[in-house]
Amino acid sequence: MLEIEIKYALPHLESVRELLIQLGAECVGTQLEDDTYLKPPDRDFAQTDEALRLRLIGDQLMVTYKGPRRSGITKSRQEIELPLLTTLSEALEFFQALRYQVVATIHKEREIFQLNRDGFTIHACLDCVRGLGDFIELEVLASEEQETRIQPLLNQLSQQLHLSRMEPRSYLEMLLLLNPAGESRFVNGSAA
Repeated sequence: MLEIEIKYALPHLESVRELLIQLGAECVGTQLEDDTYLKPPDRDFAQTDEALRLRLIGDQLMVTYKGPRRSGITKSRQEIELPLLTTLSEALEFFQALRYQVVATIHKEREIFQLNRDGFTIHACLDCVRGLGDFIELEVLASEEQETRIQPLLNQLSQQLHLSRMEPRSYLEMLLLLNPAGESRFVNGSAA
């Protein structure tokens, strides 16, 4: 499956939330997410445009591989996500034994809205990202064959929400720009 998304910086999160509701979006949940990114010992994910992430939501842990981005206005990439039946510290111990290193942890509060357009479920995620600000991600999981149908849907929704400050970078890329050494670790809200 492909994750097809487009992200915008939000100067006024509340007004976008109101517009989502006016367009018929339903809030399907709010959650705190801690995303810990890892780099392997044998290649540089910054060069290959890949990502390996451990996502902790409450006591639920997921490992996610994100493949290189495909060209286009939206950010489309292969995404494989699996649940892990362990703790974050045990998962980190496992990956560190394989010589993976922690790059950074992104902390965010996420409010998830869902709306259906032309047979597709669009998730609109309002994110308050610690140290970076407020954003909205519009995303759809779909097959490669459906990609060309989804991009216009996301563009149309962006216009209806009056979004203008597109953000092509990932939260990790933005965070690493704040710390060019690239070896920042943010654990439990403080530098470690």
